[in-house]
Amino acid sequence: MEFLSEDPFDEFLNEQDRENAKVIIRTEMRRFRKPVTIIEGIDAKANNLEKIAKVLKGHFATGGTVKEGLILLQGDHRGSISTILTELGFKKDSMEIQ
Repeated sequence: MEFLSEDPFDEFLNEQDRENAKVIIRTEMRRFRKPVTIIEGIDAKANNLEKIAKVLKGHFATGGTVKEGLILLQGDHRGSISTILTELGFKKDSMEIQ
């Protein structure tokens, strides 16, 4: 999965940011009692949240968006989202599932 820029130094910095990120995964109930998975703690300046959201939406075959530095996915995906984020370069130890 290609998220990195052409510059090797930028690649290194992005990789370091992913490893050091404190990612929080939680759900909220929205309108009509529909669950929404919220992913927060990913640095929007160091990572392209739109691309990460696109990969997650494609994997879970669901809708979603990026708002105010948060990734919102329709449905409750707390159980398996950590494996996808690990594949994208985030540490599993730094993820908190609520």
